[in-house]
Amino acid sequence: MIAVALHQSTYVWNAESKECQRIEIYVPDVTSGYYISALSWDTKDGNLAIAENKGRINVCDVEKMATSRQFDAWSEKCPVGVIRWTDYGLISGNRKGAITLHDMRTKHPHMVCLTNGSAREVCGLALSHGTSCLASGGDDGVALAWCPWRQGVLATGGGTSDGHIRLWYAQSGDKLGEAFTRSQVCGLVWSEEYKELVSALGSATPDKNDLILWNMKNSEFDPVARLRHHMARPLHVALSPDHTTIATAGADESLCLWNTFPKRCSQRLWSPWDRSPLNPSSYIR
Repeated sequence: MIAVALHQSTYVWNAESKECQRIEIYVPDVTSGYYISALSWDTKDGNLAIAENKGRINVCDVEKMATSRQFDAWSEKCPVGVIRWTDYGLISGNRKGAITLHDMRTKHPHMVCLTNGSAREVCGLALSHGTSCLASGGDDGVALAWCPWRQGVLATGGGTSDGHIRLWYAQSGDKLGEAFTRSQVCGLVWSEEYKELVSALGSATPDKNDLILWNMKNSEFDPVARLRHHMARPLHVALSPDHTTIATAGADESLCLWNTFPKRCSQRLWSPWDRSPLNPSSYIR
């Protein structure tokens, strides 16, 4: 199930059945530039959180395709740029730099302010696996992803003026490695099984909006493959629940599915057609 927000509407597409449904959200006033600003799946209950540019968050029951809860993420009507479900509740970051934790166990979610706010918009939130350590990125162009097999190791990606992917040890701030991409880093996703990192790179040049797979077994950026299809920046990157497929949504208004991490099979028999570039379902490896 893939959720996609398009202006004032949110759609859920079933990749197996190819069925697409629209989630109904009650909007009291859409006359002043209303739009959907962020989405996040709850991996435990299958609910979908939908944030609005007016500062409200909707929790939706995907089976019923309807809203089950609504609440304001902040006292001010400020766009919510990012939301994440966690074991501690729902975390949101807004355009004024505030990060808040919403306790979903109560009827009216209790809010805890995690920061005092800053001048930078919060565009990225990532919670470290198995810990309570939260990393945040702003509109100065920082993509974030915690390494799933090395606790405390964080990958960051810089904006257009920087173009670097860096690997850090969060507790000490030591830099473990870096790679210069010459592009804006729009997203980062790890594969624990393959010990690889996927970076989505955006550029004003149509033929340079790529995904690059990096071998990270030794904390060194060793390029494995370059995936090309988007004609504009791949702005959003998501990993499927079975950790085999990458979904990317680009500024070119296209949604791409990449079979980047197929399940390993030692007895698989490859034919020339399997590896042919003309085969639309061909494997990368």
